[in-house]
Amino acid sequence: MEAAGGAEDVKVDGLGENGVDRVDVVQDDDPEANHLTRSSYTGWDFCFVFKGDAAFDGETDVTQKLGRDANRIRIRAVLKSAGFQVSEIQSKDRNKILMRCSIPEPVMKKKAEHLGFRLRLKEEYGSGYLGYAESRDSCYVNADFVANGDSYFTAAQRVNITLEILGLDDAEGCSFNLSQEIYDGNIIASFAFHYIPERDSLVTASVWNQWWNLFWDPPFDRLRDYLGTELGLYFAFVTYLGKWLWIVSLVGIPVYVCFLVKLSNAVISALNLAYSIVMAIWSALFIEFWKRRNATLNLQWGTVHLDFDQSDTVRPEFFGTEMAGFHFDRGFVKLKDLADKRIAELPDPPRSEPDRLKTLRELGIPVNRHYSTTARFKTFIVSGFLTVFFASVAVAAQVVLLYYRDDIIDGLGNVPAAAIVPGIANGLIIVILDVCWGILSVWITNRENHRSEESYNNSLVYKRFAFQFFSNYTSLFYLAFFKPFLSRIENQCTIGWLESTPTCMSDMSFQLLTLLATRVTVSQALEVLIPYLTSKLGVFLTWIKVRRQIKKSGNANRSTSTSRYYQESNLAPYHSVMNDYNEIVILFGYVALFAVAFPLAPLLVLFNNVVEVRVDAFKILKIFQRVNARAADEIGAWEHALQVISYVSVVTNLGMLVYTSNSLDFLFGDLDAWQRMLAFFLMENILFGGKILVATIPDVPMPASKKLERQKFDIALAFGIDMKDHYKAKRQFEHPVVSKDEEDAAAFSFDIASDLSGEN
Repeated sequence: MEAAGGAEDVKVDGLGENGVDRVDVVQDDDPEANHLTRSSYTGWDFCFVFKGDAAFDGETDVTQKLGRDANRIRIRAVLKSAGFQVSEIQSKDRNKILMRCSIPEPVMKKKAEHLGFRLRLKEEYGSGYLGYAESRDSCYVNADFVANGDSYFTAAQRVNITLEILGLDDAEGCSFNLSQEIYDGNIIASFAFHYIPERDSLVTASVWNQWWNLFWDPPFDRLRDYLGTELGLYFAFVTYLGKWLWIVSLVGIPVYVCFLVKLSNAVISALNLAYSIVMAIWSALFIEFWKRRNATLNLQWGTVHLDFDQSDTVRPEFFGTEMAGFHFDRGFVKLKDLADKRIAELPDPPRSEPDRLKTLRELGIPVNRHYSTTARFKTFIVSGFLTVFFASVAVAAQVVLLYYRDDIIDGLGNVPAAAIVPGIANGLIIVILDVCWGILSVWITNRENHRSEESYNNSLVYKRFAFQFFSNYTSLFYLAFFKPFLSRIENQCTIGWLESTPTCMSDMSFQLLTLLATRVTVSQALEVLIPYLTSKLGVFLTWIKVRRQIKKSGNANRSTSTSRYYQESNLAPYHSVMNDYNEIVILFGYVALFAVAFPLAPLLVLFNNVVEVRVDAFKILKIFQRVNARAADEIGAWEHALQVISYVSVVTNLGMLVYTSNSLDFLFGDLDAWQRMLAFFLMENILFGGKILVATIPDVPMPASKKLERQKFDIALAFGIDMKDHYKAKRQFEHPVVSKDEEDAAAFSFDIASDLSGEN
């Protein structure tokens, strides 16, 4: 039959005959998209992807096909019982079935109230965040969205509420573990649909707006509203780092100019000393002030009250022995004694282990999978060994290349670009090694059998950072602290900024420039081109497949265009912001650790950050599937990586100052080995002491703390929620006025008779 708007209906084999289910094949102008009973928002929010009919091989896959249909019926029934509107479409190549779902806005409000979903209050109520309640519907800023013709909930809020309802384990939810459903093969994938008008508007505002302005800030609030606080925090972090890079860039530019014009050795040495101290302190100050900026954003975005704990989310890949007990943040608590006692009290205790576990659950005793500490320790030992081994291989490869650097240049003869060839080769080796380790580290981490996503992600972050710390910085450590002391004459350092004094500072400067240029250009190209070309290739292959099917069917009038929903299902998912953070942290390390050798390094990284924000916004919004608007209140394990770089920067900056550049010799005369060591440790202790003082800066600014307390007070005052004693006004009791004569009379009035009679 023909549906409205010319969309054709087809039946799925095994269904539809009895009216149980139907699957619609729709074009890009899907008429159902506008049939939802919502205030102004039109479209579907979320999608479950199943294998289509063409994915099964005729009669041989009948059982699998029936299993797919059973899962479709189960998931659809659960969604409808939870208040979702559901519709299914099958792609023209019959390779996928998309189950689209969305919650009507009136139902979503009830769900939000059930969840206690926090929304921002209007300014007259303090602008704080409070759980949604229908009785307070007009008190939230979301009410203004409706007045402007928009949906009550933002795009990110709709996705967050949808995901919470899908995972909610009660009568209001669906009790779905999406990761488990995918892992078990019940569905191929699940993802949220883009809201096209908002997405395109964000691309314009975040990518193309004021492209010439180096001081431009992306629309953080809009990005947060569409992508969630995790990605909003990422864009805020990159932009904030750019502002701090401006500080050291403005200091580094005149320093580099002084090097170029070859001022006196004493002046250059003094500049080296000052710039080394500035860079060592700069990294510590940036980290502390970022914490304060993070706290301010948490207040502004309502993540101060974030109670989502990733440690409670069990990965479907986690395996272990089921036993009575429960997990907490530091381990597993066994309840074997309680379980044995309860089982022994039963008149007919179960005999098999599955029956025993089932009985324990019925008795209300928690039963969970547990992976033994001994087995986990063994996996971590193997994991650590592999990380150290491959890091050593990366270090060895770069040391060999650097050791024969001059020989390579001499072998190229009079080629003008001969001097930059080793640096570019080193940069390419680093990029290739990082990509290979990125794949290998995932394989290693998968075998560590982490229970929670938080533990898994942190382990992966630590592995990648540890490896890339050595792979990216080995060449610079070699030039700074090893090459100057090698005995080979051909490996001696060249004359650099300090005239008539061979040092490796000029070699480091050139090496750092080539590494930064290579990494920035290659990484940016890989970040965008690979997913972009992959998505375009997928679209092209789909078009070819549909065209062949049209020719085979003989229906020449049938359109080759595909639904936008199907096009989005073919986009690659954006799994994690980890790779983007990794890129920024490594570049931060180049600046914090070695900018003394090349003072223009902060300026180059600054330009990269300006481009990075726009490229990442384009990539996330246009090239990938829409993210699931994950919540976060900090940058996580990457903060620890920044701290490591900050502390190591003290050693590298002072080491280059004392041992590599010979600057102290021009300031204080020729120093022997003991004097150099004394100078190094003295300045190191002073700078570490300064870092300790910097660390005492409060992580939360006082204005933010006061504003949060005021918001709590305003909420208590307006709605009577969480009213504390110190919020209440203290009553002033008025004492009666007593005259002087009355006071005197009262002071001397006592029972004389009782006193004379000797009463006690």
